[in-house]
Amino acid sequence: MKNFLLVIAAVCGLSLLAGCGLLKQKAAAYYLAKAHAVAQKQSATEAELVEALAQVERSYSYASNSPAVVATLEELASAASKSGIAKGQELQSAALRNMLTRDPLDWSARESMITLLASRGDLNALADQVVAMGKIPAGHKPDPKQAYCAMLAQLAATASALPWLESEAYLNINK
Repeated sequence: MKNFLLVIAAVCGLSLLAGCGLLKQKAAAYYLAKAHAVAQKQSATEAELVEALAQVERSYSYASNSPAVVATLEELASAASKSGIAKGQELQSAALRNMLTRDPLDWSARESMITLLASRGDLNALADQVVAMGKIPAGHKPDPKQAYCAMLAQLAATASALPWLESEAYLNINK
């Protein structure tokens, strides 16, 4: 009987903690710590990096809209490039796309995606990011938060694209 009461108390306690998000935060921190450990390795293998990216996505499912998740993702991409793994940016891009699919207004993920696309020089994808932020579903009034994020995305994409546009202008002048 005493064991039964302990089990009931534990289940009630866990259900209360799950409702306030404490367990979600702990789970997110656990997965982030595992991914961060891989990012700190001097020479991580491709399989370790893929597993760490999966852990980052799991962490994001527990703690969405967390800048720490995006920072760890950037560290993993940096570790991939240091280790000589060519698919690092593609894996980072796919993870960021998944994050933005879950929460389009996650500014830290949107900013990281814009920076990644700008580093590649992919101006069309930068424009697509701005258009995706500015889309308002038919029949809905514009959300002020969405309008603000769309404006920030446009400014960040424009600022990120300027070096590429400037170099293209110099190339066209010198033709």
